Amino acid sequence: MSEKTAEEFTADGYFKTSDVGKFYHDGYLAIAGRSEDLIISCGYNVYPKEVEPVLESAVIGVPYADFGEER
Repeated sequence: MSEKTAEEFTADGYFKTSDVGKFYHDGYLAIAGRSEDLIISCGYNVYPKEVEPVLESAVIGVPYADFGEER
């Protein structure tokens, strides 16, 4: 779905990940959550909110040519 992927890029070349964060005055960035909570991989719907507690880590989707997104 290259057209849909292309829509997620801003005019200046940044990719919108749907992560929501906050920059602090000391320059640190804190991830506060997501505006979209779904990763599609191999036709499966993966919800990070269900996976993260098991892994004790953050889960994000990244482009993957064969499967749509990889976690």
